[in-house]
Amino acid sequence: MSPIIYKGITLRNILYYACVLTVSCLFIGYALFQARFLLTGPVVTLSPIIYKGITLRSILYYACVLTVSCLFIGYALFQARFLLTGPVVTLIHSPQTVQSERLIALEGSAENIVYLTLNGRQIYTDKNGYFKEALVLENGYTVATLQAHDRYGRSRSYTQEFVYTSPSIE
Repeated sequence: MSPIIYKGITLRNILYYACVLTVSCLFIGYALFQARFLLTGPVVTLSPIIYKGITLRSILYYACVLTVSCLFIGYALFQARFLLTGPVVTLIHSPQTVQSERLIALEGSAENIVYLTLNGRQIYTDKNGYFKEALVLENGYTVATLQAHDRYGRSRSYTQEFVYTSPSIE
């Protein structure tokens, strides 16, 4: 099973920080539990270790509840990253602005999109989000606009300007 990777976040990192959080909560809870003697002075009792309703069992219970809550919230935020980032388009290699070829290829990948347009014309991606589209340059100045739309109505535009210069005749 390969780890889930998203911009440097792996499943191993999530589990590691969840364990660190759990141990930290237990340590802080136990330290506060032991600090009750410093705050109140000596207490002589033959009953189990109880201080105003605080027992080791209750500390462990609330530490576990806190840990599970943090894991749930962390997982929800991790899964909501697609909602937060919106559509993303990445060009594999960005063509130069000045071109001597009339036909250039724009290729890249798109994530979190419903549809993608190039100068208002819809282009299609494969199942991995990869696209490759040819663009014919006009004489002189041409603007190529890639526009990506996600299912929540958000869109992002990426504009690239090109200048076509015909090859010189020698």
